[in-house]
Amino acid sequence: MFDSNNVIKRFKPLNPVSDDWVEWYIESRKIYLCRLYYEPFNFKRTGCKGCPFALDLQEQLEVMARLLPSERKQCEYIWKPVYDEYRRIGYRLHKEEQIKLF
Repeated sequence: MFDSNNVIKRFKPLNPVSDDWVEWYIESRKIYLCRLYYEPFNFKRTGCKGCPFALDLQEQLEVMARLLPSERKQCEYIWKPVYDEYRRIGYRLHKEEQIKLF
């Protein structure tokens, strides 16, 4: 991308950008996103499925429990040590919630 003086505008992926800019970029580049970002899932762009860094982790797991139960079980299996600790301290996941894997 160039500005009016033909100077390159730099995009640094780790710098914060607005939601409007992200939507513009997706549309202008004709990027097709995973269906999980749309109805009925409405996930935000967090990276890995069930990522412990997701601020809305509890909500993501609840949606998966309703609509994608096998995906939810995979997350519980993959992230078990982290989820267990989060639940123990009440961080990002409800303390009382436990899921049976088998």
